[in-house]
Formats: sequence, structure tokens, C-alpha cells
Amino acid sequence: MKQVVIAAQVFAFLSLLFVPSIVLVLALGYLLADTTNWFFGFIGITLFVINLAVILTGERRLRLWRKLNAIAGTAARS
Repeated sequence: MKQVVIAAQVFAFLSLLFVPSIVLVLALGYLLADTTNWFFGFIGITLFVINLAVILTGERRLRLWRKLNAIAGTAARS
């Protein structure tokens, strides 16, 4: 049961990292008023990939691993 709770917390934390790109995609969908065209899909995927690149580069990646280790209760790597 403890592993399920830890997995849920990690999933929630990782989901929150993508809130900026999700908000931008929702705003784009609202402005276009049509989410079935290729432009919406292309921009949406591009925004998610850019957000992923920002999260997983440099110092942010190290802070992310420290936070995930803290959630899981494991010792950090040195």
C-alpha cells in the first residue's frame, strides 16, 4: 500500500511539472475554437516537448531527482 501512495505522489508531482504547457494548449484551443485541426496538434506537441526539455536539463533535473527521492524516502545519490 505504501508503494501505491508513493507512486501516486510521484505521478502527481510529475503532472504538476506540465501545468504550464497544458495551460498554453488549453488557451490555444480556446483561441482557435477548433481542436480537430493539425495546427492545434502540432503546436500542442511542440509545447509539451519544449516543456519536457526545460524540465530535464541542467540544474532543474538535479532538483527534480532530489525531490522525487525525498517523496520516495530514498537516499540521494552522491
